[in-house]
Amino acid sequence: FAFNRIWDWSRVMVGSPHLRALTSETELGARHFVINCTQRNEAGVPNTILEDGVAQYLEMLGKGVIAPPRPEQMKDLSPVALNIVDPTAEFKKTATGGHDFPVRIVEPDLAFGRLLNWWGMAPTAPHDLSRAAWGRRRQFAAYTPDIGAGGRGLLMPIPGGLSGSGSDSIWTTTFTTNGEAISGAATVADGVRNILAAMDQGAASLPVVVKGDVFYQCVKQSDSDYQIVLVDSGYLDPADRAVTIRNQLPGNWLLADRVAWHRLQALPSGQTATVMVPAGCLRVLELVKGS
Repeated sequence: FAFNRIWDWSRVMVGSPHLRALTSETELGARHFVINCTQRNEAGVPNTILEDGVAQYLEMLGKGVIAPPRPEQMKDLSPVALNIVDPTAEFKKTATGGHDFPVRIVEPDLAFGRLLNWWGMAPTAPHDLSRAAWGRRRQFAAYTPDIGAGGRGLLMPIPGGLSGSGSDSIWTTTFTTNGEAISGAATVADGVRNILAAMDQGAASLPVVVKGDVFYQCVKQSDSDYQIVLVDSGYLDPADRAVTIRNQLPGNWLLADRVAWHRLQALPSGQTATVMVPAGCLRVLELVKGS
């Protein structure tokens, strides 16, 4: 019952999850992928993800529709950071997957809990940071972070913690966890509330606020050009997703579709647009400064 090992060992015979995972990971800066397409279904037919998913991803990449951003281009990053320092022995033991079946069934409230493979389809606890910050609803099949759900931006985990806090740092507020507890809070639930409150406040500094059950990334191409990538994050429940985009940049801007190359609407500062992301798919938009 190693449910959450499906990405490694089971037959994912449709390309949509691969297309979305490759795109979202690229938009988080990934530049190296290893893809195994040798699996076959029960009838012996080879996996078709190369033609249905990977090919479309490579087409977008080759034509420059998407590209891995440099860290300074990523404008979905919340000014709140999560330092991961001195992880406990229990966290290190349970956070690495594997095939162990421990005796303990009941866990206390943890910042990141129930990470052993045998939790499979268990719902992620409401107080769990991975649910609160990254939209993880089940322990299994959470491959694309649902960071648009809260509209707060991406909470960046920093292994080992920030080494310094220079004046040019994008992070103005930090919290610390050892995988179990959260700094400055009597309980995990209190710590999660503190983090989300700080992220709500920090969202005012983001160039755009995106809300919807999607992964998103806002990439700064230039002072007058921002790219917004929207990906349906539903692996078990793909669906059409209504997404609202609030422009917080000063001046007049135009919102356009980067793939179809047509203008959607004017989007001046302070205004909101609603767009649809098709089920199991993605949208690549452009926010261009107008006259």
